[in-house]
Amino acid sequence: MRHHQKFFSLMQGSGRLLNRFLAVADTQGDPHGAIRKGNEWVLRARLADARFFWEEDRKKALRDHTTGLARVTFHEKLGSYARKIERMLPLAGAVLPAFERAGLAVDRAAVQEAVRLSKADLTTQMVKEFPELEGIVGGLYARADGLGERVAAAIAGHYLPRGADDPLPATPEAAVVSLADRIDTQAGIFLLGIVPTGSRDPYGVRRSVLGVCRIFIGMKVRVLLGDLVERAIRTYGEAGIEGSVRPADARSSLLEFYRGRLQHLGESDGLRPDSVRSALAASMDDPYDARLRMAALDDIRAEPGFEALALAHKRIKNILQDQVVTLPDPALLKEDAERALDRSVRSVLPAIEAAQARLDHAGALREIARLGDPLGRFFEEVLVMAEDRRLRDNRLAILRSIGSLFLRVGDFSEITLQRETVAPARASGAATRPPESRR
Repeated sequence: MRHHQKFFSLMQGSGRLLNRFLAVADTQGDPHGAIRKGNEWVLRARLADARFFWEEDRKKALRDHTTGLARVTFHEKLGSYARKIERMLPLAGAVLPAFERAGLAVDRAAVQEAVRLSKADLTTQMVKEFPELEGIVGGLYARADGLGERVAAAIAGHYLPRGADDPLPATPEAAVVSLADRIDTQAGIFLLGIVPTGSRDPYGVRRSVLGVCRIFIGMKVRVLLGDLVERAIRTYGEAGIEGSVRPADARSSLLEFYRGRLQHLGESDGLRPDSVRSALAASMDDPYDARLRMAALDDIRAEPGFEALALAHKRIKNILQDQVVTLPDPALLKEDAERALDRSVRSVLPAIEAAQARLDHAGALREIARLGDPLGRFFEEVLVMAEDRRLRDNRLAILRSIGSLFLRVGDFSEITLQRETVAPARASGAATRPPESRR
């Protein structure tokens, strides 16, 4: 009614659907009721068709409709929907523990059953006539078969979100099925070397990737995205399906595409583009954590010590560029300033780790900012590029350890500052001290 006839359905205040509708006509009136009767006649015929399809489809259980999936092509080079279901099952099993770790109760049996039946309605007469009802019909038929509300809701909701403004799946089971479906499709398309462009995205991968990001972020689920993508790509190989590009290339290309969608999400939420880039440059493997770090970087920029903090990290990165760095050796700390810096790092490290354990990335940055004075003294008093190779390597190792603290939140080389005064590492003599970071 809504999709084909463009009518408005009416509901009671309780949300129950009424057997009434509204239609809009570009005319001044309908004195004889011809327009109303004509719309009623058209709708009555469509509903009669739907009733016929329902009765025909219901002559067998939803499970029995899955037998036809072997004859429904998912993609000519990726096989049928029956084969897609086989790939989705282990992928759903890989995604599910992340939801459990997030404290979401997930019915494992319901997830497996929903995956097996998720595409069954593609073989029904109802969906063949009304393809926009895919998933919804499967959920209705599952509910009529008495398969349980969790299974029915997972089938009905696994296509969500269909667009940028759509709601997320209503249940964890539906979200798991949705993720398995989407990531399998994405892996297959990228294995074929089909990378979406600004003007061409025939398989809706851009919308699919955005949906995956929204689910993980919106449901506060932490994952290792690279592992899931690799698992999905490997599943194709295990099924004997070869792509047009190397699996490693497909993986890197798909993850880079995710980076672009995460950048888009962050900017769409009003965050500064360089804050978003900084968080993603440090790590984008966990979309939920990356989104939190974007916000932390954006929030802390208003604090007095942020610019000094950013400049310090930029300087460290410049010094470490093209350097092979080992682990620091406390026995090689000769100068008071480097020993003081080492003590400061050891002092703030537990607080940084505690802040990040509770996902307080802004708090972690404030702890890192406490290194501003000892780091400034280090640059002023210590010759980093000493002639003694052991001392030089050890001092570079100290800087790398500090740089790694910054990278737990973001890569500050991506941050655009009003004044860029990063000094190069000195070869001898005194170094120019960077602006101090004040708490």
